[in-house]
Amino acid sequence: MNIAEIAYTAGFFDGEGTITLSLTPPLKSGGVSYQLSIAISNTNLPVLLKCRDIWQVGTVKSVSVKPPRRPQWVWQVKANQAVYILKTILPYLQIKKSEAEIAIIFQEHKQHAKKVWGKYKPMAHFKREADLAELLLNERRVKVSNLDTELDNILKTNQLPFIYEEGYYERTA
Repeated sequence: MNIAEIAYTAGFFDGEGTITLSLTPPLKSGGVSYQLSIAISNTNLPVLLKCRDIWQVGTVKSVSVKPPRRPQWVWQVKANQAVYILKTILPYLQIKKSEAEIAIIFQEHKQHAKKVWGKYKPMAHFKREADLAELLLNERRVKVSNLDTELDNILKTNQLPFIYEEGYYERTA
């Protein structure tokens, strides 16, 4: 993949892409979790196939539409693969840059929590995940320059058993 393809994807994503956090079914521990995904929808199937071929990740599926609408497809990428794409196109994003930054933080938090606690996470983890999800959903009210402040406020107001330090969440007890 070259710079032109990265910039092309960024422009296409800025115009047609979405960043989504989907609520997963309740877990055995009683908590809920969110899954990050990015998607680009379009009526031009070859352009979505080109994106999938450039990045070598994700799936292209048809979307049900009612006539007289034209057929539509979506290229969807989830979790860490989505973060890989977001990190790569981030310098070229104009419209969705702050959403992408929050999504990257969200997924990195999830991955770090998995390393720290393994399969069974404390309820505090799910609260933090929900806070980050809410921040992403309310992103339009958060300026990029205020992002660190917003995350710090979330961390300080919740008396949780881990802290955010140097880009990672660490256990405090």
